[in-house]
Amino acid sequence: MRRRTTERLIYVVIALAFGGYLLYPRLVGTPSSDAPLSGDHGAAGNVERRDAAQPAKAKSKGVQPQVPHPIIVQSHESTRGEVTEDRMHGDMIGMINPRKPGFELRPYVSLSEETLEMKREAHTQHCFNLKRSDSLPLDRPVPDHRDKRCKEIEYPHNLPTTSVIFVFYNEPLSPLYRSIHGVLDRTPEHLLHEIILVDDGSDADYLKKDFEDYIKLLPKTKLVRKSERSGLMDARSYGAEVATGDTITFLDAHIEVSKGWLEPMMARINEDRKHVVMPIIDSIDPDSFNYMRGGLDILGFSWGMGQKSIGSRRRTRVEPMPSPIMAGGLFSMDRKYFFDLGGYDPGMKLYGGEELEISFRIWQCGGTLECIPCSRVGHVFRTGAYWKGQVYTVPGHVIVKNKLRAAEVWMDEYKEVVQRVMPPLPRGMDLGDLSAMQEIRRKFQCKPFKWFLKNVYPEMFVPNDEESIEASGEIRNPQTNACFDTLGASHQGAKIGVYPCHHSHGTQEFVLSKAGDVRVAAMDFDNCLDRGNGDGSVGIWPCHQTGGNQAWKWDRTTGLFGDATGDFCVEVRREQTANSPFALHLAKCDPKDPMQQWHVGQPKSDN
Repeated sequence: MRRRTTERLIYVVIALAFGGYLLYPRLVGTPSSDAPLSGDHGAAGNVERRDAAQPAKAKSKGVQPQVPHPIIVQSHESTRGEVTEDRMHGDMIGMINPRKPGFELRPYVSLSEETLEMKREAHTQHCFNLKRSDSLPLDRPVPDHRDKRCKEIEYPHNLPTTSVIFVFYNEPLSPLYRSIHGVLDRTPEHLLHEIILVDDGSDADYLKKDFEDYIKLLPKTKLVRKSERSGLMDARSYGAEVATGDTITFLDAHIEVSKGWLEPMMARINEDRKHVVMPIIDSIDPDSFNYMRGGLDILGFSWGMGQKSIGSRRRTRVEPMPSPIMAGGLFSMDRKYFFDLGGYDPGMKLYGGEELEISFRIWQCGGTLECIPCSRVGHVFRTGAYWKGQVYTVPGHVIVKNKLRAAEVWMDEYKEVVQRVMPPLPRGMDLGDLSAMQEIRRKFQCKPFKWFLKNVYPEMFVPNDEESIEASGEIRNPQTNACFDTLGASHQGAKIGVYPCHHSHGTQEFVLSKAGDVRVAAMDFDNCLDRGNGDGSVGIWPCHQTGGNQAWKWDRTTGLFGDATGDFCVEVRREQTANSPFALHLAKCDPKDPMQQWHVGQPKSDN
């Protein structure tokens, strides 16, 4: 017992003496060396501040400041400094013994004992159960959901290195720390060049000095701060400019990487620097924090500029899978290629639309975007089940503007479809300067969007394809000047209604195909008008393209609009409903009844 105590005292004295030696140059103000530091752990504890309005420094104008190696505080003698398969960067502060600067595990009740009120409190401000997260170890093991063939692949040793970039704004400590520790634990030492934490203007007290002190203890980890919040794209761009690895890997601040996550992505980039790759994104339950298989892989987009899964496309378990769109939060690409391709659109602000814009640009300008099945990363998908507030405040018009910018630059004539579906910008607001991305398109002689639809996303329904469209626009009854309208419905099974025509697309925009289905623009053209309710009403259900209750016919001569057999037609009646002074019904067709006569086409105000 005495011998063990004496040994511990010796370790403490040595650590203190070594720490004083390392800190002395900083205390007396001696400039740090420009030369890179040697050693297994690399530089750590780098804290840099930058004003949000200040442009990022070009790498050629200066070298990032270097700091001494950290003192790795060991918490368990038997594993001191040991590098294992589960701890590829060795034991670190916070891994076994949680008593340390910045964070301490907080025991929480079992899932079965949680009350609804406890859940609401735990989810407040974050839309995930923070108390549950705070009770879990920072180095907890996560399931390995890779196909067994992935586990048998032997990758070359000399793959590209990566700089992992986390952007955060008032992120709670436990999910952020768990994200960082997971990367350090499960990333081969020779492939992880650095971790760059970009604080996008956080004002939370827990992310100040204690947080800085904690980060200084971690290997290869650098913290850069911005004085004001400038948004995801600008913060990521700054992180990429600070990075010096061969590749850059963007990750959200509430993720957990799984075993073998990086090697397959680096191997794919090593084959061709124009390969942009992303992992399969597994789901971390926002309440229980259980790590579960499945989430996001191959993604497409809607004409409302949202993301959606492509359910009809075949999946593979090992081979890379081309994906039209990325989720945006998690991907890797060659660092120089990122800048050659223009980085993020400098005119996009805060959040939203950047994942579409950069995906279009990658594909149309000669690159490829792929999902790598052998790489898996868990992500906390937030939920509003227990708290309905906003985690991040982003004005709606900012997101609309970002998405319309992407459409304007990359989608050619198909931007008109987007403009018919999305809400317009506020009066007096324009899209801003588009010259940077337009110059990229000219420089690389990027392909037209029609090529993208044909070769990358052939599953996409195109509502302005003259070969397959009979008519599109509003469906208007001239007698009442009432139009088909979703009346704000956004769920399957809702009933279509009629409302005074407003001639501004949106809820009154429909597409009648030559196959006879009527697609609803406000529901991204994935849902169709359906007579299957059985009560004389018209519902909205997923398009099945097999006719039946979704087969419609419009007679341009009589104006009748009804089923393909001509037995029942749509009729408008002057009946006050909850949302409109009119009601819509199916009735026996009568070509002489003006209440059954309809015109399908673009509003007159558009002509």
